Amino acid sequence: MHYFLRKLLCPLHNLTFVLLTASLIVGSLSESRAADIKVVLGKQETVFPDGHGGMHYFPDEPITVVSTKPWVWFMVDTNKTVLMQGKSLETSVPVRVVLAPGKDGDFDAHYAGISGFFDDKKHREMVAVYHAEKIIGDGKVGEKKQDWAIGLAISKDGTTFRKMGQIITCSTPRSDPEKAHHGVGDPSLCRDSSGEWLYCYYTELSKAGGICMARCRVADGARPGKWQKCFNGEFGEQGLGGKDTSVVPSPLPRSDVAHPN
Repeated sequence: MHYFLRKLLCPLHNLTFVLLTASLIVGSLSESRAADIKVVLGKQETVFPDGHGGMHYFPDEPITVVSTKPWVWFMVDTNKTVLMQGKSLETSVPVRVVLAPGKDGDFDAHYAGISGFFDDKKHREMVAVYHAEKIIGDGKVGEKKQDWAIGLAISKDGTTFRKMGQIITCSTPRSDPEKAHHGVGDPSLCRDSSGEWLYCYYTELSKAGGICMARCRVADGARPGKWQKCFNGEFGEQGLGGKDTSVVPSPLPRSDVAHPN
């Protein structure tokens, strides 16, 4: 049984967490056809209503599951990351805030949301990538301009994280002061089949919502300065400020491809 998690906007403009269950049958790659794939959605259920455990706008990034026996996972609540625990996903409750926005002027001054992690057994630490935001200038609520970046946080115990700084930033400075959002964000993290590389997929806002990719060696612990972006099919541009090209570009003008996970 596979679990798909979605967020729905309710009339009070808060997010309700919804669980959809589905069974997926896929044939072998050599024999698969469209008819071999069957998806059945079960009845939609509200798992966590607005106000659950004192939370409101959630989940604002994909949830990040550490274990399922018991359930231990991270979820973004409004602008911070909370640790969730329970015997099941449905009974999980927020335990503590594990990553909060930084101080004024920091690249993550107004948002710090974990959306991917890797259990680095060699260094005995949990490596987490997070979406960071800093509000630029003044503006009405909901209309404030934001600069995005991708940060790194590490933990030795899975509950206390230490920020390590930015690992991936936009290749171009903000040129339009009126643009609502600028930068890179919404990172997801995975290790390749060889076990040598960590790959980070992310949204690049200057490319009309294209999805880009960067990588670093697992042995380098995902540290700042160790990431290289994919540019024109090769990894040679620095994660901090280097150029990139979309690996999943927008298919149509004025359309978006974003939020890889």
